[in-house]
Amino acid sequence: MEILIFIVAAAVLFFVYQTKRTVDINKLCFQPFPFWIKTYIQSPHGSVDKATLAKSLILQIISISEELKAFKAPDFQEIRGGLSKLGPDESIQFVDGWIEQHLPTLEQSIDQSIIDTSSARYVFMLMLIAATSVNPRGSLRDFLNTQQQVHRV
Repeated sequence: MEILIFIVAAAVLFFVYQTKRTVDINKLCFQPFPFWIKTYIQSPHGSVDKATLAKSLILQIISISEELKAFKAPDFQEIRGGLSKLGPDESIQFVDGWIEQHLPTLEQSIDQSIIDTSSARYVFMLMLIAATSVNPRGSLRDFLNTQQQVHRV
């Protein structure tokens, strides 16, 4: 009986630890992009933390894209369907590829202060806008202008 109680207690503690760790990793997506990318790059390749960071970011990209209505409904459903299906290794490859391919485009297209002060999930959503557009600079400019108009007091 004592062994059973010990096993149950250990399982509960492990569950609580894993849940807190996942919540902490999700919160990283809300941190400024430079902080998030430093944490991501420092995580060992192929590690559970790196995979969790990547997958969490992808889910947050979907969430913020929906919140800010960054895409038309049919496009959003297609994007959501594609991104949601990525597994751990695919998520790492996706994020690594975007850092390599789309971050330079973003840095050339918008003010660096936006990248430096915005959350990681927002910056990656901007990369998604650029990546899905025929005219990345124009699409980014239009989206950012729309956001400024919506948030004017």
